[in-house]
Amino acid sequence: MTGSEREQVVHVAESAALGSEDTDSEDAPAVADLLLTGHPAVAEALSRAREQLTAWARSAGLDDEQVDDAALAVYEAMANIVDHAYEQPGGTFDLHACRCGDLVTVTVADRGRWKPPESGAPNWRGRGLLIMERATSALDVSRHAMGTTVRMSWLASTSDQP
Repeated sequence: MTGSEREQVVHVAESAALGSEDTDSEDAPAVADLLLTGHPAVAEALSRAREQLTAWARSAGLDDEQVDDAALAVYEAMANIVDHAYEQPGGTFDLHACRCGDLVTVTVADRGRWKPPESGAPNWRGRGLLIMERATSALDVSRHAMGTTVRMSWLASTSDQP
């Protein structure tokens, strides 16, 4: 992989341009998808991705609690990639956030393989998946030969009620 391929690429694509024809909710805000591709899988780079996701989630119509839950769950997914996906430096991940009708979905995917746990490491780890499960309306984790994909969803409120 060349250095230019590793560069973080940020794409914002209009949902309509992606063929989204779901207009079930007239109250749903029109929001462009958030797409981060080739994001460096290093701890120092996660804050910026979390900030972008948080701003996007607000514009997608999630309420304050859901925005916090989304930021936490997505950060956990990204942190799992940093901690577990790659044995060697240079790994990347992709993040795609979209709203279709009332459903907000964030997908985080890597191209790594789960590295073995460090021997003798303290057992204070292992709660990331539980956190993601509790902070989402739906969670799907798919491990395959080409990496791991985590798909998280939330039902956005369509009313102006608190």
